[in-house]
Amino acid sequence: MKMRILVTALVLLSLAVGADADVLFYSEDFNAGNGGYTATSVGTTAPAPWTYGATGVGSSGAWTALGGETGGWPTPPPYEQLLTSPTITVPYTGKVLLEFDHLYNFEVDPDGTWDGGTVMLSINGGALAPLPASLFDLNGYGGVIQSIYPWSMSGLDAFSGSSGSSELDNGLGRFIHSVADLGELNAGDTVQVQFRGGWDWFSYFEPGWTVDNVQMTHVPEPATLSLLALGGLGLLRRRRRA
Repeated sequence: MKMRILVTALVLLSLAVGADADVLFYSEDFNAGNGGYTATSVGTTAPAPWTYGATGVGSSGAWTALGGETGGWPTPPPYEQLLTSPTITVPYTGKVLLEFDHLYNFEVDPDGTWDGGTVMLSINGGALAPLPASLFDLNGYGGVIQSIYPWSMSGLDAFSGSSGSSELDNGLGRFIHSVADLGELNAGDTVQVQFRGGWDWFSYFEPGWTVDNVQMTHVPEPATLSLLALGGLGLLRRRRRA
């Protein structure tokens, strides 16, 4: 009888551990191709669109927007370069993490964040909306786009300055890993991610923004089975003491 209880408890515990394991359900390293991402521009004079090439981590495949000036203040106006993922289906219900490697050099100085990059998100075909700064667990936004000369990205939280650097205007951005918690999603939900880069009138260092190794991971809540398994083991210990 004692052996049967022990075996049952161990089976339940094993099932619980399996149920609680994180599951990587989307991974795109851009090494075999462009991943089905699409690049679009906002602004008729927008230079330097997102392009696919060997610009990623270790010269692997990646997408890069060089950025740059539009030609001189105050016209033409600032522009945006948009990189949009294909539609991604969530296979499990639970918390979802978005992770990606990126390198950026966005114009910033003590007077403001002039250029920047924002992650946009669409759930189940809804309108793309900025991913809030509060959802980043690692290497989130560094500033807020200036509103002195208003434009479409004014007031948005954004990656700013040079990635992996604490100094301004050094143009020494290096690849960093960012993680954002997208919260609870249901099995069958769809997600689309957009990397939205914006540049105003004056130049900065190149590249403006490079994105590589985009991933999504399902992180389940602790399973009830684990409590049952622990309870079974506790029962066995109590019986042994009797």
